[in-house]
Amino acid sequence: MTDLHVCIVGAGAVGVSFAAPLVRAGVRVTFVARGETLEHLCSGQAEFIDARSGQAESLCFSADAGPLEQALAARPDVVLIATKAFSFEGEFDGFGRDVPIVVTHNSVESAIRAAEVVGEQAVIPAVVRGFMHHEGPATARLLPGPWGLNVGSFAPGQPVPETVGRMIGLLASQGVDAAVLDNIWVDVWEKAMFVATFGALGALADKPLGYALSELRGDLQEMMEETARIGRECGVPLSDDVVVRTMAFADRMDATSTSSMQRDIAAGRRNELDVQLGSIVRMGRDRGVHAPVCGVVYDVLKARSAAM
Repeated sequence: MTDLHVCIVGAGAVGVSFAAPLVRAGVRVTFVARGETLEHLCSGQAEFIDARSGQAESLCFSADAGPLEQALAARPDVVLIATKAFSFEGEFDGFGRDVPIVVTHNSVESAIRAAEVVGEQAVIPAVVRGFMHHEGPATARLLPGPWGLNVGSFAPGQPVPETVGRMIGLLASQGVDAAVLDNIWVDVWEKAMFVATFGALGALADKPLGYALSELRGDLQEMMEETARIGRECGVPLSDDVVVRTMAFADRMDATSTSSMQRDIAAGRRNELDVQLGSIVRMGRDRGVHAPVCGVVYDVLKARSAAM
């Protein structure tokens, strides 16, 4: 057992997938949830299904749950933001500056916006990797592929808080590929280069990753090149071979894969288009970086979503 207390905002695919190994490691986990999910947590259990092996393994576990104010009143050691970041309006209101906030959004902007509210010292940018599906209230399924959480300080080269380091160590002890990186912004942009581009292009074509890698390969690669140019203009030291490596990573993934953003767009649900590809396009336009393919894909999908 450990005395570490982690508050996880959101009991969807990401929140449950990382709560499960933390609970298994003896960490006290408190969920911030609402509606049907909160009712389910209060009356039952969360469920994590690991389908990476031939036979899915299921772990049911209990955790506290309640509104944000109640969770923060219990003074957690770490807050892990595991929502989809549907908007930047008021998401970080209510948080203080004395508890580290790990921001896992698939966005190159979210940690920056959080820091504008609570300060850079309290914000820990993070990158989640894994094909995690939400299968019902407080129920997540992890599909074959990576399962990781990288974190780093907002200011490269600075240490993360001791409690965040402990959380990462406990996740690693449970089989999660978890690490503290010296410059997390490189990983933030490399993740965005993959998930935002293939998710948006897949949504535009209504096809899985394999289709984008074959029929739309040139467009996918150009979107990645544009993302790399924007990231470098923002001061992120992306390597010369980052696009080659990212395309090779995509080639190793399951060809039937789709992103959660793509699935939400197809279903007409609120989605992450703006915080994923929109963030990249905005940062490029603000800095005068020409990114025509990313811009057109974003603008068309945004118009299509508005018409639904």
